[in-house]
Amino acid sequence: MPRLPNLALVGASLALIAAGCGRASHHSGSGGPHGKFPVVITHLVVATSGIPSADLNRLRQNGAVLLSGPRVAFMDSGTASCAWWPKRVKVLGPTTIQIDMRINGLVSACGTGGVGFPITVKIDPRLVDVHRPVTVRVAYKVRLPGAGGVRHWTYRSVAPALG
Repeated sequence: MPRLPNLALVGASLALIAAGCGRASHHSGSGGPHGKFPVVITHLVVATSGIPSADLNRLRQNGAVLLSGPRVAFMDSGTASCAWWPKRVKVLGPTTIQIDMRINGLVSACGTGGVGFPITVKIDPRLVDVHRPVTVRVAYKVRLPGAGGVRHWTYRSVAPALG
């Protein structure tokens, strides 16, 4: 019979350990988005209107802003015959995204007289921590007609955190 109290002690210890593990947190420390990066998103929700004027003022000051929805807004440019348009978003980390832009039209049809306009792209708050400043890289790539080759350029801004 001396073995019975030992078994009871072992059983009670295992029950306490199992109960404690069931309540343990399995989150990474920050509580924000986490995962394997980069994540490439190709099916985008894009808009060029519906930005309140107060947000437009912040956009002019910062180059990029985070909006409810959540969306990221930045300035774009183009003409009636061709405009730059987001092709994909690369989430490089919880506070860094890259928006790859392409010409929406024929490069040979692009003329002068382009205008700037705001554009928004929906972002996934499970991947992007909108409660911290987010670095937004807008990357342009264009194939020039004929033997003109390919041109690349990028601009970067930091969108303030959502309040």
